[in-house]
Amino acid sequence: MNIFLIAAISVDGFIAQSPDQVSTEWTSKEDRTFFAQKTHEAGAMIFGSSTFRTFNKILKGRTNIVYTHDIEKFRQSVAFDVIEITAETSSVADMTKLYATKLSPVELVNVLVRCSVAELAVCGGSSVYAQFMNAGAVNQLYLTVEPVAFGRGVPLFADGLDVKLELKNLTKLSDQTLLIEYGVTYD
Repeated sequence: MNIFLIAAISVDGFIAQSPDQVSTEWTSKEDRTFFAQKTHEAGAMIFGSSTFRTFNKILKGRTNIVYTHDIEKFRQSVAFDVIEITAETSSVADMTKLYATKLSPVELVNVLVRCSVAELAVCGGSSVYAQFMNAGAVNQLYLTVEPVAFGRGVPLFADGLDVKLELKNLTKLSDQTLLIEYGVTYD
């Protein structure tokens, strides 16, 4: 399974100024277009419950999966049907439903492979990014660098990492926005 991390970052490496900030407040239309294109291509995406709450809707045409420590509490906090992904789950094909899980990244990937998911976009926040990177599950990183600096905020990764990256591609999405694609090497 191909698993990629996708994020917009400030030039000083933050994904937001605060945990409840919506990224569309400071990202370019080119980043939003790229995000929609890549996540539609993947077909499945995962994000933490705090990230989900910043937009609070099911993103159409994709399997939406939320990481949460408390499935029932999350279920009660949203106005959507929530289906829990467990080790026994056999399908995640209903894109009109919101899925939630507390499985480890490795356990979740095993379930998704069994469900014939070929590609997964890891969409944040910093804790989810770190969990997938620390589990050795991510193959690629797509980082859109926006021309803003926050000075402080939510870092790309919540935990320490020791991962080597290999630059694969550098693209100007606009006169102001860069897209950096890295391959991931785990030692």
